[in-house]
Amino acid sequence: MRQTMICQRENAFYVDTVKAFRDRRFSMEMAGIVCHTGANIITEARKIVEQIGKPLELDTDGLLLRIWCLLPASFPENVTFALQNYKRKSITVSYPGAMLNAVVNKGFTNDQYHNLQPDGSYTVSKENSIFFEVDGPYQCMVLPASKEEGKKLKKRYAVFNLDGSLAELKGFEVKRRGELNIIKHFQSAVFKAFLRGSTLAEVYESASREADYWLDVLFSKGGSLSDTELFDLISENRSMSRKLSEYGAQKSTSISTAKRLAEFLGADMVKDAGLACKFVISRHPLGSPVTERAVPIAIFQAEEKVKCRYLRLWTKQPGLPLEKMNIKELLDWDYYIERLGSCIQKIITIPAALQGLPNPVTRIAHPDWLSNKIKNRFDAILQPKITDIFEKRAPVEKESPVINEHGKRVRDDDVEPVAERIDEENKENEPKKQRSQAEAKNGPLVRKTLAKDGFDEWLRYLKKKWRLARITGADKRKERGATMVERMVSLTREAMRDRTWQVLSVEETRTASIYNVWVALEGKMDRFQLRIPRVVLINEREPVEGKEVIRRILPHRKPVHYLYEYIISGVSWCPFLPPLFFLLIFILLKYQSTEQRLMGEINEKLCCSRVEGIYESQTPLMFRALTQIGCLCRPLAPPIGGVYSLEAIRVCREASPKPALLCLLIDEEPGAIAKRVIHLNLFPHIRLHVQEPHSLLNVMEWQRVVAKRVCKHYFNSFIYVRDYADWARYLHVPIGCVPNDAGLFGLDLFFARNLQRAGHVLWASPSSRPDLGGKELDDLRLSAEWKPLTADETVLLNTPSFSGTVCIEFSLEAVARGRLLEAEGADDTVAFDSTAALPSDAYNGLCNTISAFDEGASIDSALKILKQMLTECVRDIAQGANKRADQIVMSLSRWLHSPNSLLFDSAITRSISILERKLVLLLAAECERLGSKVIHATPTRLVLDTGKCDVEQGTAFTDLLLQSLSQNPLFAALHMRPLHTWSTLLWHDGYNFTGVSQKLVDSAEEDGQSTETYKMETQHHWRLSDDLPEEGAVREEFRKIVTGYVLLFGQEQQRGDLNSETAVEFRHSIVKQHIGHRLFRVISKLAAQRVTYHAAMALVKVICTALSCDSAVEDSVEGLRENLHRILDSNEKVTIDQMIADRLNTLMTAYLLQDHVCSKCKSVSGKFIGGFI
Repeated sequence: MRQTMICQRENAFYVDTVKAFRDRRFSMEMAGIVCHTGANIITEARKIVEQIGKPLELDTDGLLLRIWCLLPASFPENVTFALQNYKRKSITVSYPGAMLNAVVNKGFTNDQYHNLQPDGSYTVSKENSIFFEVDGPYQCMVLPASKEEGKKLKKRYAVFNLDGSLAELKGFEVKRRGELNIIKHFQSAVFKAFLRGSTLAEVYESASREADYWLDVLFSKGGSLSDTELFDLISENRSMSRKLSEYGAQKSTSISTAKRLAEFLGADMVKDAGLACKFVISRHPLGSPVTERAVPIAIFQAEEKVKCRYLRLWTKQPGLPLEKMNIKELLDWDYYIERLGSCIQKIITIPAALQGLPNPVTRIAHPDWLSNKIKNRFDAILQPKITDIFEKRAPVEKESPVINEHGKRVRDDDVEPVAERIDEENKENEPKKQRSQAEAKNGPLVRKTLAKDGFDEWLRYLKKKWRLARITGADKRKERGATMVERMVSLTREAMRDRTWQVLSVEETRTASIYNVWVALEGKMDRFQLRIPRVVLINEREPVEGKEVIRRILPHRKPVHYLYEYIISGVSWCPFLPPLFFLLIFILLKYQSTEQRLMGEINEKLCCSRVEGIYESQTPLMFRALTQIGCLCRPLAPPIGGVYSLEAIRVCREASPKPALLCLLIDEEPGAIAKRVIHLNLFPHIRLHVQEPHSLLNVMEWQRVVAKRVCKHYFNSFIYVRDYADWARYLHVPIGCVPNDAGLFGLDLFFARNLQRAGHVLWASPSSRPDLGGKELDDLRLSAEWKPLTADETVLLNTPSFSGTVCIEFSLEAVARGRLLEAEGADDTVAFDSTAALPSDAYNGLCNTISAFDEGASIDSALKILKQMLTECVRDIAQGANKRADQIVMSLSRWLHSPNSLLFDSAITRSISILERKLVLLLAAECERLGSKVIHATPTRLVLDTGKCDVEQGTAFTDLLLQSLSQNPLFAALHMRPLHTWSTLLWHDGYNFTGVSQKLVDSAEEDGQSTETYKMETQHHWRLSDDLPEEGAVREEFRKIVTGYVLLFGQEQQRGDLNSETAVEFRHSIVKQHIGHRLFRVISKLAAQRVTYHAAMALVKVICTALSCDSAVEDSVEGLRENLHRILDSNEKVTIDQMIADRLNTLMTAYLLQDHVCSKCKSVSGKFIGGFI
């Protein structure tokens, strides 16, 4: 922790200005002290107010601290003290103010305040100029709600005095310049409407009438309002703080308005800063963003021809009528209804719904999250309880038995006995048995039968009989001594108990929770059956008698109330051939559903209000076993059951003294193969994860092909087994349990072991949702992140441009690992999206911890453990050059984005993704500081413009850049690898670009000597061309034109005759002369071939989009576009229906697969897929 001491003697001017003018400038340190002190004061005041009332709003306006709160009417407001021997007879003190001032005086008084004296000395005194003053009481306070779930609006409120006048208004649109006047008029009237009405429903009904009035204006599309009155209501006024040329490629409604003002008023009108842009939003062109549909108000004051010409151009409506133009038909009324409706939702509809009232403004629908909340609330009320259909049964009176004259109970004659005692007849003929010492000690053994005495008594009799037999047998063995065979078995058991077992494999069986464990000991192999118990943790809100509370850290830092551990298990070791097999079958039939029954009871507890959650109920039993067993183990007690259980294993041991392993190359699970191959379970097996081609058997001589591949895999099996053995040693798991994707499995295993070592509860789950105690659906943050299918969200920086200097493309690897290792703890994960939904417990007030509201704080400890685990892997790489550790570290990015990971948690993925974005942005800033220009940046890709005209200079600059970045500790762990070097580049985005690279080649001259010259190669990738139809060879024409544009400039630049000005002029000439003439011929040719209007128009659009990336020739491209549109309109007159039909016939649908994992290199990236529909 860094501490700084500030001497206030040196800041006397600052102290005086703060006290006199409330000014926090001049000293950043002193400003921090003032803000920190104010935050502490208002926090302490809030704690006091919460004990007696309810705080509504905490406002820190500069140095002014405000607490708007509700206090009970019985709470004293003013206290009057009577005075004696004083001029004033009494003095009145505000009790709430005095109460808060006492706290401030006690905790925030400066008792060492130094005052400078004329002689240079200081006098020390106590100083405290901070006082609370009580204002009010007030009649009403209006607080708006947020449209997003779980989010609150700060510093927005309206307060009214008791006389109905407005005391204070803060944060609303009515006080903002340039806002829609219709919203200002609505807010000016709606706040006073909250003062009318005696009940809550009447208040919101009064406010809804104001909303309906202004909604009628919009739904009637202006009604009888004139154009001037309408523009006054819905026009927006924005001022541009900078010149238009300084905004570059930015997009906004103000920029679009300024550009369109320059089109018909001239460029001189918009060259200065401070331009006032007044505009409305048009509904044309349909589907375009709002920034492209802004129409300046000034155009409606121009001449009819000028107005119609530019409105046709901007709205892309060539059929717009010249006369009787209705401006109201051009406006986007849905946009204005949404703007006003958003304001109505915040002030009226959402607060009313949260207070249990129906929607006062029915034309404005609730947000989806609020509708679902209301629906769930009503469903909970209307849903009947299952206990309502049952009635308590009256107790049945037992009839007293009838006793006969001999003192015996009379039995009904019509009831037949279930079983008869057959041995009673021959009882007299049986010899008298001598009672053993155990029977004499424990009492006589009375025989019980299943038919007569029932199952419980019968089982109790059998247990007592077995216990006596065991004691009697032990006594006999002590008398006669151990035999030779028993001594051999005893020595074998002692050897197994005292030595370390090497676990070869853990295999599943047909019985749930029963696993076969193969172990090797001193060259011999054995098999045991292990039952892995299901361990669940239940977090109770109330203590449970008779249970011991354990201490663990729950996932997402959920509060621990009373955490108990429940173990659902049977015996630990099961013999293969148990005695009394028929008896065991009967017991299993009765208790085969014990585990399911117990799990059902635990799931029922989850529905109880006193249970917060049930944890580790979804953890796979195999995964739990591997985290604890490892590859080496020692038994805690001698195993139960015989050592030599199967004769087949004994035969195999005699044939080979070493343990035998089976290598399986199968597409099915081993359990399914074992059903057809009976003896497969007699040996531990290792599954070879080799992918066979699907067309292996689709040949005539498939037998020869299969036999050849079998021999190949047989000889390569040693390589596979050696690789699996390396993985087993590093992961500490049995060699037979190494999965196909060992990298992901290793991360899950290491992370689980480190979490358990740190006392954390695992959230392992085979599904894509983490196990958060059975209440994953309540935490909407798990599904709050929706990834779009058409846009790449990984793009952090992208600048469409044309570069005539050397550009380098780098691949970025290990970004997640580098940022996680270099992050100072988990505090760097606090920048989460504020719109993320919160758990239901946070709304209901059941959970008030910071982790319930801050997703970064909830996974802070888990990230620290993950960082520690990766640090250990990196240490293994650095010290021992461990390849397995390197593969695990390189699989981190794939593990974070893979829902198939057992410990997958979207919160961890989001936090590390934010860290990746931060690191890439810092990297981009560092590259620009070192002299390059960033064109494109993603977590896996970086494109830089070096500014060098020569390839050799660009390569040298790249080497210097990588060397400088490697010396920076922040970027030392990054792997930056140059992929492509372009001397000329036309860039639109990561999926649309054309680059020209130069390569050295040897060329022979006439004298026989060879010289090195540069050969130009092009790299053309334009996904936009996939939208072009295949007819008329328009795709090939697009490729030739765009590639030719870049090549012509590259060849001219290679001659060395271009500078910055002549380069732009040369590109203008290419567009006007070469490309323009070629396009005119191509369009005419397409028209002659009767190619559809859409194909020609699409070609023009895509070519102009590609060439518009070069901002220097944007004017020439725009002129070319207009000329081509004129040609298309004159050559072929088509209707709107024909254009739509042509478009539907060649409609391309493209989707972006986010976090796509390459099957070869295992890298994570985005990939577009598409097709014609």
